[in-house]
Amino acid sequence: MNFLSFKVLKPAILCLAFSLALSLAGCQVAAPAAPTASTPVAPPTKENQAPAFTLPSSDGSTVSLSDYAGQPVLLYFHMANG
Repeated sequence: MNFLSFKVLKPAILCLAFSLALSLAGCQVAAPAAPTASTPVAPPTKENQAPAFTLPSSDGSTVSLSDYAGQPVLLYFHMANG
């Protein structure tokens, strides 16, 4: 084996050894957790209600939490481009 071929093969051998080490390190698979009974959610009280707020909606209008009084509300946030 000449020096040039070893110089070319050395990175490939190191990469293969590193890949093998990583794959063997991650072989331990945990058993899935057993399903548990869901805990009922406590109804909202004055102490755990969301504070009043107003936010812009996706169509540019403003929406207030008070617009949905007495109804369940789900807030969906996402990163805007720009």
